[in-house]
Amino acid sequence: MGSENRLAGLQSAHLLKTLQTCVDEVFALMVCSFKSATMKNLDVAHPRDESAIRYQEDGSSPQSIAVHKQVVIGFDGDAKGQVVLRCSLETADSITRGLLMMDESEVIELSAINDALGECANMLAGSLKTKALDPVGKFQLGLPDFSEPKPQGDMEGALVYRVAEGVMSVEVWLS
Repeated sequence: MGSENRLAGLQSAHLLKTLQTCVDEVFALMVCSFKSATMKNLDVAHPRDESAIRYQEDGSSPQSIAVHKQVVIGFDGDAKGQVVLRCSLETADSITRGLLMMDESEVIELSAINDALGECANMLAGSLKTKALDPVGKFQLGLPDFSEPKPQGDMEGALVYRVAEGVMSVEVWLS
């Protein structure tokens, strides 16, 4: 099978469905198991805003929440792209406390937030690579990038979740 035919398998609907499976698996193990944190899939409200996550909840009008942290994991190989994790302050806190099993009374250092979000993004990108990318080609993942780079290429899909009191989005971009 030629490279072009294999890469045709990287269609938006397939990537997004696979990404949703990856998010569900990673967060069930890492975050939601700690103190029964809840996670709810929300409708994405477009257009994408670099400083906010836009979403719609149960028939209400579109809402926005400020992005506190963004992590980009690039992938390269037979196709090039990024997995982007963006989250509000409350979600960064929930993810960090869930991963590190920290009590609410413990102070979270910025380095712990970056470590937790980087690990979360790595796990999401690694899972997506295994489930959706590797079956159609050869790929390598990059390191977490917190420098707030603007994703390159076209957004193939985005998922938005309410995590505890906050909101996060996970996006896939292809160059």
